[in-house]
Amino acid sequence: MLGKKLPLILLFFLLISISFSMLYEYKVGKAEKYIYTCPMHPSVIKDRPGACPVCGMNLVKKSVIDRSASGGQVSEAIKQEKMSEIGSVGEEMEQVTLSPTQRLLANVATEPVTRRSLSQEIYTVGKIDYNETNLAHVSARIGGRVDKLYVNFTGKEVKKGEPLLEIYSPDLVSAQQEYLLALNAYEKLKSSSLDEPTQNSQSLLEASKEKLLLWGITEDQITELKTTKKVKTHMAIYSPASGTVIEKFVREGMYVMEGENLYDIADLKNVWMFGDIYEPEISEVKIGQEVEVKTQAYPDEVFTGRISFIEPVLNPVTRTAKIRAVFSNPHNILKPEMYVEAKIKSGQYQNCLTIPASAVINTGHMVMAWVEKEPNVFVPRDVKLGEKLGDYYVVLDGLSEGEMVASQGGFLIDSEAQLRAGMSGMEGMPGMEHAGGGETKMIPEETRESKIPPEKGMEKPKQGEKMEDMEGMEGMEKTQKQKPPSLKTTLSEEKTEERQKSGKVEDSSKSVSPSGMVTIYTCSMHPEVISDKPGNCPICGMKLIKKEIKKEDLDKLVYTCAMHPEIRSDKPGKCPICGMNLEKSVGKR
Repeated sequence: MLGKKLPLILLFFLLISISFSMLYEYKVGKAEKYIYTCPMHPSVIKDRPGACPVCGMNLVKKSVIDRSASGGQVSEAIKQEKMSEIGSVGEEMEQVTLSPTQRLLANVATEPVTRRSLSQEIYTVGKIDYNETNLAHVSARIGGRVDKLYVNFTGKEVKKGEPLLEIYSPDLVSAQQEYLLALNAYEKLKSSSLDEPTQNSQSLLEASKEKLLLWGITEDQITELKTTKKVKTHMAIYSPASGTVIEKFVREGMYVMEGENLYDIADLKNVWMFGDIYEPEISEVKIGQEVEVKTQAYPDEVFTGRISFIEPVLNPVTRTAKIRAVFSNPHNILKPEMYVEAKIKSGQYQNCLTIPASAVINTGHMVMAWVEKEPNVFVPRDVKLGEKLGDYYVVLDGLSEGEMVASQGGFLIDSEAQLRAGMSGMEGMPGMEHAGGGETKMIPEETRESKIPPEKGMEKPKQGEKMEDMEGMEGMEKTQKQKPPSLKTTLSEEKTEERQKSGKVEDSSKSVSPSGMVTIYTCSMHPEVISDKPGNCPICGMKLIKKEIKKEDLDKLVYTCAMHPEIRSDKPGKCPICGMNLEKSVGKR
């Protein structure tokens, strides 16, 4: 008998389980609701379409789960589903979806990861200087008096062998006389049969000639002295090199001593440029590399030179190494002490994978880029980068050729992701209630109450307790002193009490437009806060927003707080600032 009833019992339990399963699925389907929120300001939540009161963007429809309808198990299921879509939290951040309007306002642009041939360029500031190998110093080889200057100003061009000045020196006159005496003695003895006197006279002649040469007398001058056999009282000093006189230390009539500097001459047809290279870039600079410079005086001309020297010592103050480049300057365009902008071409990279430098976000502990996985859907990607070549980075790992990265607006996308991550940690805060799975639970505006606890001494008064009985309580004076801005037409506390007792309260709107609209300032997060002038919300501190409403709607807000008259409502409730019960005002407001 029992064996015949067993299949029926099993069938009965099976039908019951199917019924409960269908009922559960029905509840899950009914548990799903929709809210409207701002992509840029997730704290703005509405139960109907509209515009964001903060930025004016259109609100986006979003699906949420009602905890009261589906319970914690449904919320946990939704949470697990979202986690499976975005991956592990430790591995990757949540993806960011932008609406077309939001993408346009954020100016987000994408660029594909491509292969390019790039060259490494190092920029620095340099200064033109003299070529030290072409500097010549003219000094006095004998003491005397300068009686004539052929080069009498700085900057004059001179050629090698050109006379610079004439000098009178008694020692030079004596040296000429010694040379002539030795010359006469040699001429008399050279036809003699005595070899020793002839050799001695010849040695004396050569010694006197060498003395003249060492004192700066040229071969031509000695030849002229030998021919004329007349001693000159003034001897000319000639330029040892061609170039420009950059320093002049002598004037006519001056007495100079042996070794004293007379002129400095520099050849400006070939100049040097000195530049500073920062420590991280030193390894990219080599001797012989090409250097291009531009000057402010000739911005359209590019001068090309090559690196000839790299200092082996680093400057401990600037952490730079000085380089020297040689430039040809046939027209004297590059002038010493002139500043130039230098560009060094250090290396070539062929067919390397690159992304724009603007697409790279360096967070300090990681380097990432936002990749457009789908249209208007961006996900973060860790990347390993090489050198920066101009406006691009060389990609070593993390990206593939052809992937689209956010070349503009990447920081805004990253800020949006950080904001959403921060909102998920605000669960339990006043006005930020959350349902399971991180979804925000919708709170109707008309029943929204602040969760901010009242200050000490400002607890809710007991039923029947009057405001007069609360005088002297701790915190009452502080609250009265820190009242936020209220309507201009809101009467002072004393006048308000008198008019409430008499049953007469003036109209709260003194200026009404012909269309019957009244201008007010209200908080987008706390619409019960109303003021007639700009200010900040006394609850959340947000800036009040200007808004126009009908005078009839304003008159319906008859419930207000005795301590905070700017709090107005059309229904009984509690003051979100101090927690006191809202009282109905007598008469038409």
